[in-house]
Amino acid sequence: MAAARLATVRALLLCLLLFSVLHVRKSECVTYSRWELLSLRNNLHAAAEIPISSFPAEILTSKPANDSCGHKTSRKHHRAGVLCRQRENPYRPTLPALLLTNVRSIKNKIDEFFLFLQSHKDYRDCSAICLTETWLDNTVPDLAVTPPGFSLHRVDRSVKLSNKTKGGGICLMINQRWCNNVKELSRFCSPYLEYMCAKCRPYYLPREFSSVILIGVYIPPSANANVATSELATYISSVENSHPDAVVIALGDFNHANLSIDLPNYTQQVTCPSRGSNILDHCYVPINDAYRSFPRAPLGKSDHAVLLLVPKYRQKLKSNGVKSKVVQCWSSAFIDTLRGCFECTNWDVFSAAAATLDELTDTVTSYVKFCVETCIPTKTVKTYSNNKPWFTKDIRTLHKKKNQAYTDGNESLYRAAKYELRAAIRKAKSKYANTLEKQIASNDTKSVWKKLKIMTDYKKSTAPPAVTDQDLPDKLNNFYGRFEQSSTPYAPPSPLPAPPFHIHEEEVRASFPRTKRGKQLDLMG
Repeated sequence: MAAARLATVRALLLCLLLFSVLHVRKSECVTYSRWELLSLRNNLHAAAEIPISSFPAEILTSKPANDSCGHKTSRKHHRAGVLCRQRENPYRPTLPALLLTNVRSIKNKIDEFFLFLQSHKDYRDCSAICLTETWLDNTVPDLAVTPPGFSLHRVDRSVKLSNKTKGGGICLMINQRWCNNVKELSRFCSPYLEYMCAKCRPYYLPREFSSVILIGVYIPPSANANVATSELATYISSVENSHPDAVVIALGDFNHANLSIDLPNYTQQVTCPSRGSNILDHCYVPINDAYRSFPRAPLGKSDHAVLLLVPKYRQKLKSNGVKSKVVQCWSSAFIDTLRGCFECTNWDVFSAAAATLDELTDTVTSYVKFCVETCIPTKTVKTYSNNKPWFTKDIRTLHKKKNQAYTDGNESLYRAAKYELRAAIRKAKSKYANTLEKQIASNDTKSVWKKLKIMTDYKKSTAPPAVTDQDLPDKLNNFYGRFEQSSTPYAPPSPLPAPPFHIHEEEVRASFPRTKRGKQLDLMG
């Protein structure tokens, strides 16, 4: 009975303790009635003048805008991937988003093609569409095959040049929301190759590229692949010479041809099969890993899948970042100061204090470095990876001056700044070219190699060093000397077997008369 009462008392005390804790927590919370909140809304103009520090701590759920501690806010619930990145900003890609397919006659697939673009935002927002084997002729107007929001550039198969009455044809459709400045450079038609080239100046492009050159290509299955790729490689080389800062993209139906054989710096970007298990539709770009390909269902009865090429390329400024380095500001005044420092130095002290020649060399070198660091001022210079090698500080200043004049609306100042900037760029390019020529003429191989690495974008290999093998010299010796020695180890010749020993009675009797008697007895005894 006493135990039951004790348990009841304990339970009652526990309930009282929990009630007191909850009551205290509730009293600490600040509550606002409906009328109080309405009065706060009506007095917002007066509350704006109250400093944030006077607000109650419980209503400051977020930090003020000017209170920054340097931490970057993470983007939560944000999907990663090149396709999601393309969907977020479809009209400002680093490289044009492409749609590639072999339609095998676009005439009977016009309605399906338009529906295909209208029902899929990824296809409708593509920068350019390349269609091969369009089978178009003069009877089909451009307006009939041009989707809304795109500009059409096409080349039809010529019966006179290709010796074929039907088939072939290439169409390039450029999205006007991505680029409205398109210029056709050339078109070509032959029995073994068809292509059309268009130069695009989009609204946005990374600074390292001046323009985008699209080349739509179709190589028939019966054509000579070597002749076709050789002709195409020659034309691409001429385009690169005339537009050195442009990015060239060659795409289309190559069938059995491979452009990388003639142009090794161009890599094939399509990794998914386009017809059965074969990759017949190719896209070549002089950038490694520039695109990611996604296969989609073919149009109508076409046997080629629709390929969506999404750019993976990142701008040089984002991939390499901004590099800072400390440089010394040399001038005649600072050189005179350094010369005076050396003249006031007692160099005999170093000779007397050094015991060996190596110690003397290290001491003098350290002292010279100390004097240079003391007398010559330094400054920090930022290097942007997407700048041209001839880009200087003066050009940047003129560019800012031009933009400021345009913003202010001063037309005369803007026109003068524009001409001044153009002249400065021309002068900087000429000066850079003269510097290269002088270095080549003076046999300065170090500087020439440095400039060549800049122009060719040469980068050192990042592969890990190979593990050294202690037995590698012996293995190489055995490998390269395998023809100078027999495949089987050397063994001395085996001795000939001895003939059997036979004694005949006639030979013994004949030998006894020739033997002396004493020796004969010794032999027998």
